[in-house]
Amino acid sequence: MGDGKIYEEHPVPGGGSTVTAVWFAVVLAALLAFVVDNGTVLTVLLLVVLVGFIVAVMISSTGRYFKISLDNNRLNIGRDSVELSDLDPAFGVRPAEDVLDDSMLASLEVGVSSKRGDLRIMGGGWGRPGNGSKFVVVRDRQDGLHVIATRNRGRFSQTLAGALGVIGRP
Repeated sequence: MGDGKIYEEHPVPGGGSTVTAVWFAVVLAALLAFVVDNGTVLTVLLLVVLVGFIVAVMISSTGRYFKISLDNNRLNIGRDSVELSDLDPAFGVRPAEDVLDDSMLASLEVGVSSKRGDLRIMGGGWGRPGNGSKFVVVRDRQDGLHVIATRNRGRFSQTLAGALGVIGRP
């Protein structure tokens, strides 16, 4: 992971290898279109550049917005971040089902907004890494709740709780 990171969750399962495979498939499709359709080199080149640009923009935005990064001092989810020292270590990291009522859980599944009352969804609309994600809740020292979506709830919760435990020691 490097850079002092103790946990990192990427937006695309498989990370860079998935992106490389998608890009390779796009190039192959463009070449196949050229061969089958007897297209011109300029048409194929334009298609590859256009699709490549779209894929690059998508990859760069998802790489930032759907990413979870945790080091010994800070938790980053998308563009949002919080200092670990601002979180309540006594509350810990809890599954959303243990903290939120059924109506709030249902609204999280349908779509997310960045703030609901004193509940903050880390990363806002971009904070949900995708299907199969589970929600955890942490509390800040002012009793505000923060919801975090993760694909690996067990590992993320354990790592964050460990980091909060270190912060919470006298």
